[in-house]
Amino acid sequence: MTQRFVFTILCFIGLPIWLQSQTIQQKNTRLNRNVPEEGVLDSGPIPTMHAYTADGTPISVTELCKGKYTVLAAGCLTCPLFHQNYPEIEAAYVDYAHKDVQFFYFYKSLRHPEMNGYVQAQNIKERLLQLTEARKKLKTKVPWIADTMDDDIRIGLRSGSWSVFLISPEGEVLYGSGRIDAKGLRSALTKAVGPPVHTTQASELNLPHIGRAPQLTNIDSELRVARPDGLTILNTTPSIAEDTYYVKLRAEANDSLLKTGNGRLFLGFYPDPIHDVHWNNLLRPCSTRSHCQKESVLHLQQQQHKKVLEIAIHNHVNSG
Repeated sequence: MTQRFVFTILCFIGLPIWLQSQTIQQKNTRLNRNVPEEGVLDSGPIPTMHAYTADGTPISVTELCKGKYTVLAAGCLTCPLFHQNYPEIEAAYVDYAHKDVQFFYFYKSLRHPEMNGYVQAQNIKERLLQLTEARKKLKTKVPWIADTMDDDIRIGLRSGSWSVFLISPEGEVLYGSGRIDAKGLRSALTKAVGPPVHTTQASELNLPHIGRAPQLTNIDSELRVARPDGLTILNTTPSIAEDTYYVKLRAEANDSLLKTGNGRLFLGFYPDPIHDVHWNNLLRPCSTRSHCQKESVLHLQQQQHKKVLEIAIHNHVNSG
């Protein structure tokens, strides 16, 4: 098998600005913020955006929307607010689809990585697997498309994790909201194509209720170390993004590390449930390799059976 299990972790601690730029590269939006500060795109032409159909065919969003009123709703496997409110999109679909309005969910990066065990997809193949899981789990009738790994739609529409948009046949944004607002969406649809013959209630559809996952206790244990509040998620790059990594890395740093080069780095290793894998405690523990620049020193606080470890980093150049 060519599948890879061990990550090589590169910690360029002598360049705290580089670390900060990698964090900013997460599409100029911290993952714990629903929408960018400037708000969602709610008027004007849609920008050039690309996506994938559910079977992996590349498409142009502009071409997808051309000639039809189009509703685009953001969603993923780890956004509780989307799970609670997507039935409103399904109900609007029942009422307006016959009026030549097309509806799509676009599957985006995860709102809360590690919720219910799901971790960020590292390639489009994994994003499509998550899309299929969401469609099956939520029993949706509205078709899905997938955002690109560069987050074309999320960035182009300034979308949050449960935003919704109405696009005109000419590619103009007629309505944009940072959240699924049934009243606002239906008002925009009625203005565009007229009222429906019948108003379907979301409760009539008997869609599944997705409960909030229990939150893990943030304490030192045999499996993980306690993490302080306020950590920043760092951008990580697999050696070969197209390969299948059954275990995914999540790296988090405290402010001191980002600002001065001296601080704490937390590395978490999570089996990816989209591949139906689990830890096997009957085999020897997994191992990790860490590399950094010569002027930095890593003090690893690690027990081999822990899936989360802490690295305290001291930069000799900065500390003199």
